[in-house]
This record gives sequence, structure tokens and C-alpha cells, in this order.
Amino acid sequence: GIENEISYAIRNLALLYDKQKKFDLAEKYYKLAIEDGNTDAYDDLGTIYKNQKKYDLAEKYYKLAIENKDSYATRNLASLYEDQKYILQRIVQLICAKQPDCVLLAGDIYDKPVPPAEAVVLFDDFLNQLAELKVPVCIISGNHDSAERLAFGAQLMSGSGIHFAGSYNGEEQKLVLEDEFG
Repeated sequence: GIENEISYAIRNLALLYDKQKKFDLAEKYYKLAIEDGNTDAYDDLGTIYKNQKKYDLAEKYYKLAIENKDSYATRNLASLYEDQKYILQRIVQLICAKQPDCVLLAGDIYDKPVPPAEAVVLFDDFLNQLAELKVPVCIISGNHDSAERLAFGAQLMSGSGIHFAGSYNGEEQKLVLEDEFG
């Protein structure tokens, strides 16, 4: 009916703004298309957020698209995790090449207090790779992380050179690193 045609016209306007890199307008019209019943716009909105590196919003809209039976969104959500995996692999390569004395991961390890399982598995794989390299890693939670959840297993992992600064309890935490000079 006419309502369906209007929602597609709204989405087409959003697509036009997207191509013109007018992302604020594209976002506005994708959301209007969604309100008007066009579920394809969920995936489009996820892609805009992914391109802007707003991964938490990209994930949200890709998942909404999947819930609405959009087969493209499944592939797009997977590519989001592939992008993150690629970046972490590049970091491992740089650590191998530069051989730092220590790696500091300072804040916002995840983009939300309860991250998706895929993100946790990806970070776990990354930490295992760093532990195999025998380079000490110090991890500080950020304002988007749950310090308690992030530091789960911290005592066990410290034996592998992975050190977490959990919730601040008012006491100073010291970590002494030694090299061939002391």
C-alpha cells in the first residue's frame, strides 16, 4: 500500500544522504523509515554506525535487523567482529616487531559493562596470544567496563603475565617488572 511506498521513499532519502556522507541526516531518515515499518533500515543504520566506529550502536542495529529476518545483517555483524579481530591481530604483530617491555591496555576494553559473548571470546584469544609472547600486560578498566567482571580470573592470569587493576579499594596496587638490568 501507500504506507509501504512512503517508508521506502524515506529509506531512499536516507540512502541518498548516506552516499553524500551527510550521516546526521541519513541517521535521522533511517530512524524515520524504521518507525514507518521499513525493517531494512536497521541494517543500513548499523552500517553507518560501523563506519563511524560506533561499534556498540552498530551491533545494536545489526541485531535488530537479524531479529527482523534481515539476512544481510548477519553477515554485517560478523564483519564487525572480523574488523575487531583484525585490529587485535595487528596489535599482536606490532608487539612482536617492537618487543616492548610491557603492554598497557588503559580503559574501555569493552564498550559496555556486560559485553557480548563474541567480544569476550575475541579478547580472551588476544590475551592468550600476548601471554604466549611472554610480554607483561597491564589492564585498567575504563568507564564503560565493569571492573569486577573485567578482572575475573585476575589472580590466575597474573601467573601468565596478564595483570588487571580491578576496582579501586583505596589501596595502592604495585606491580614490579624486571628485565635483564634489574
